[in-house]
Amino acid sequence: MSKSNLIIHGGLGNQLFQFFFALNKLNGDTKSLRIIIAKKKHSYQLEIFDILKSDKIEDIQIIRINSIFYKLISKINYLPTFILKKISFLITDNNSFSLLKSKKEPFLIYGYFQDLRLINEQIVSDFIFEDLKANNYCNSNGSTLGIHIRRGDYLNKDHLSTHGLISIKYLIEKCADVLVNFRTVKIYSDSDIKNEFLKYIKIYLGNEYLKRSSLSFCFDNKVSDKDVFLDMAKNDILISTNSTFSYWAGFISSKVKRIYLPNQWHFSKKINKGLIYSKVTLY
Repeated sequence: MSKSNLIIHGGLGNQLFQFFFALNKLNGDTKSLRIIIAKKKHSYQLEIFDILKSDKIEDIQIIRINSIFYKLISKINYLPTFILKKISFLITDNNSFSLLKSKKEPFLIYGYFQDLRLINEQIVSDFIFEDLKANNYCNSNGSTLGIHIRRGDYLNKDHLSTHGLISIKYLIEKCADVLVNFRTVKIYSDSDIKNEFLKYIKIYLGNEYLKRSSLSFCFDNKVSDKDVFLDMAKNDILISTNSTFSYWAGFISSKVKRIYLPNQWHFSKKINKGLIYSKVTLY
């Protein structure tokens, strides 16, 4: 049987969109899917297989390749159009929705596919593992607010010109009416943003808010990416910057009742309408 090939790339959020787009195109048939992914750089590196049910993916052929070869393969969309037309190549940058639907398998899939209209929510529910519990972080009682402030690779010059940064000042100013309702607030970031965050909390909510609230910063606790992701899913409300990492934590969680997302998703683009669903409020 011919298999369709999915080249997985990017962080966990992007990987989930890619995987569930591919499964939707294949009507959930894992036996006809082959995944090509770079070898892990670190044992603690979080990837899609860490949050999928093992029995659901046992029929998927997974090929891990050296990062150098992976970088070459991931440039496949730069091939001339006349070559790409000879294969069922699916990529969101070049394909319209109608073309994505019309092509027949086996496919070669490489893209981002950040749109809920391209995935099947029932398939997502079937594959995501149910135990959304962090092992050692912030097991708090009562209502909690999670705030994800994406920095890390977004500070890279190339990423910055594409994604842009949602400033902490803007986030706190726009979401102050949400923050004021919570005594327990968990701030997730891959950079040390504590001083900047506290500065704007004092400006917009005052010292009294700080005195009565419990704020924790995952960066201070050196928490693993996996525990951060799983713990995000334990909050009642999530405020996210322009990141599909926390977006998916809120999407798959039954505990998260609302997720706040920035209307300005990329440096020069508003949020894709396909990311907006019943839990989402824009700020």
